[in-house]
Amino acid sequence: GAPAFAVAATNAYVTTGMTVTQVKLADGTKTVLVTETTPIFDVAVDAGKIYYAVGKDIKQADAAAASTGVSVAVSADEGEAQGVAISAGMVLNGIPEMM
Repeated sequence: GAPAFAVAATNAYVTTGMTVTQVKLADGTKTVLVTETTPIFDVAVDAGKIYYAVGKDIKQADAAAASTGVSVAVSADEGEAQGVAISAGMVLNGIPEMM
């Protein structure tokens, strides 16, 4: 997937290829939070969780420590999820075929 990022109060979250990496804004320390087997296309952060688009899934993982993502939304027939946003507790995704 293409590089993407999200920023919270003390950290940035960056996708490159098949990983989501936390980068501390204070000193640049990097921690890989998630590694997938297919490209990750986007990332969002809210309330201590990261959300990212991979394949037909939007997955959620801990924003503070390495973990395995858990699917919270699935695109059944519309194609790959390539965008993700969080609004008022709702997970929103973008699918190129639907735009």
